[in-house]
Amino acid sequence: MTRLAVVAACLLPTALDLTILTLAVPSLIRQLGASPREVLWIADIYSLLMVSMVLVTGPFGDRIGHKRLLLNGLVIFGLASVCCAFASSPALLIAGRALLAVAASMIIPATLAIIRQIYPGDRERGFAIGVWSAVNAGGAALGPVVGGLLLEHFWWGSVFLVSVPFVVVALAAAALVLVNEPAAAPEPWEPASPLLVVAGVIGVIYTVKDLAHGGTVVLPAILGAGCLFLFVRRQLRAEHPMLDLTLFRSPLLRAGVTTVVVPVLVVVGFELLLGQHLQLALGMSPWEAAVFLLPMPLAAFFAALCGGALGLRFAVPLGLGAAAVGYAGLAASADHVVMSVCLVLIGGGYGMVQTAASDAIMSGAPPERAGSAAAVESVSYELGAGLGVALLGSLMGALTMAGFADGFRVVAVVCAVPLLLVGGYVLLRRSRYAAMPSR
Repeated sequence: MTRLAVVAACLLPTALDLTILTLAVPSLIRQLGASPREVLWIADIYSLLMVSMVLVTGPFGDRIGHKRLLLNGLVIFGLASVCCAFASSPALLIAGRALLAVAASMIIPATLAIIRQIYPGDRERGFAIGVWSAVNAGGAALGPVVGGLLLEHFWWGSVFLVSVPFVVVALAAAALVLVNEPAAAPEPWEPASPLLVVAGVIGVIYTVKDLAHGGTVVLPAILGAGCLFLFVRRQLRAEHPMLDLTLFRSPLLRAGVTTVVVPVLVVVGFELLLGQHLQLALGMSPWEAAVFLLPMPLAAFFAALCGGALGLRFAVPLGLGAAAVGYAGLAASADHVVMSVCLVLIGGGYGMVQTAASDAIMSGAPPERAGSAAAVESVSYELGAGLGVALLGSLMGALTMAGFADGFRVVAVVCAVPLLLVGGYVLLRRSRYAAMPSR
């Protein structure tokens, strides 16, 4: 239990940092002089770079040991947080966030792989991943609350400095408590694959954002799609692939990936828009908006503890159905009480699904591929987050430019649709996942 607490402490700063800028958008525009497009890149570069970097760092932990990877990641994360806090321009802040992504790509898969090593049994691992998911979901949902509190009293850079004490404590605890497992035999590494992923994802996302702001350039999308195609072909043919695509032969792992990407896409992207809506449309201060959002992380934390017990085939339909009702409620009513209830449904549904999905991914891979499975989980999470900010942010921008007065409500309805589709799909095919027991 002590080792699990240490792993959770190491994960918390990365979860907070994913969403801590949610309420900082007005401050970044006002104090740093960031344009709306620069704000989207500041928020998005963290997740987008994580998608490619974790493909390197996850399997790398299998080679050098996951504890060693974790400690190095914590050191870099602390230094990058200080750099972000004192950035003097949007470009420097984007660079600092990119360095944070490199560090987080080392921390997140290492923590999940360590859990896989500490708890080889299904029941114990289900509980441990439930705690991991609770910290991940609760930390991500708590990010806006912490950010709002700091922005009420300090400058925008304070949202990055808050991670430093957590990192120092986690670093000391991990060094003392965790044991470095024997590393696997080193395999050849080549730089082309991560470069293809970076170019592919950023090319596609850049085009989405450009089109939303009235652009007409599609060449980056073509180049991006081509890079992603080359990456997949390279992995299928390589003797030592950076990402073991054979893991996707497991139906359980495929279902877990889908039920990570879609809910994260919706909740992270929508939360950024919700933070702006509360401040700019409803006139709340950062602290008032933070308090208003508080039911969401609380529900996510406690529901995540239950997701492992329900299992994928029950947690996903129930959780995604509840979240879809929450988004529909936000679209239908601006009453504060109704909105609070909706946030509980969204947070609770999200937390429940994330636990079951993460457990499915790790259970769908053999123990010796724990690092690769953890990389798949992390890629799924960060890909969903990056796409959510890009797609929903761009949709909201396009609706605003087109003169839609109720763009926020339109986006809320759009968010409910994929949740219902994925939840219904898992419900109809739940017998395929019967091999994964309820815990």
